Amino acid sequence: MHHALLIQTARCLRSTVAAQGHHDTSALPTNGSNLSPQELWAGVAISRESDHSIQLGIAIHDGTYSMDFAVHRISLPDGADEDERAACIENHVLSELSEYRTQHLCKLLGVGVSVELDQAGPRLCSRLWSELDIVPVVFESTPLMFKDKGRNLADVDELADTLARKCIR
Repeated sequence: MHHALLIQTARCLRSTVAAQGHHDTSALPTNGSNLSPQELWAGVAISRESDHSIQLGIAIHDGTYSMDFAVHRISLPDGADEDERAACIENHVLSELSEYRTQHLCKLLGVGVSVELDQAGPRLCSRLWSELDIVPVVFESTPLMFKDKGRNLADVDELADTLARKCIR
């Protein structure tokens, strides 16, 4: 059964191609040079807001700098069981990463996944590998990720950025 998700998104995206005034790949130079996609890493984390709502943070890193981030508020379907909720979260992450690499002509080499996201979407890591050819790495909590009374001390986008940087090491 397919459920609609309510998504509110805050984004900061800086596309190299768009910044150069190119809007599609046909506008890229074809002087015989070997164009290869930019190699990037991602971090993905979640923070539960309620039983029916989560925040999903996605950060993109180039090995030196944080490139992009997005924060999504996802409303999970009422009456859905754990498998349906997990599928909604997994499908959303896969869709966003797939869209990002298509729009930005890049290859995501690896993605750092928070333990909380791995628990909420237990098939996410295998799907990242099998469907998108991205190596997933699940990271335990760090001092930045310590919780106080069940709440993350850092914002979900900061957690995702930390996971992307840890994935590079």
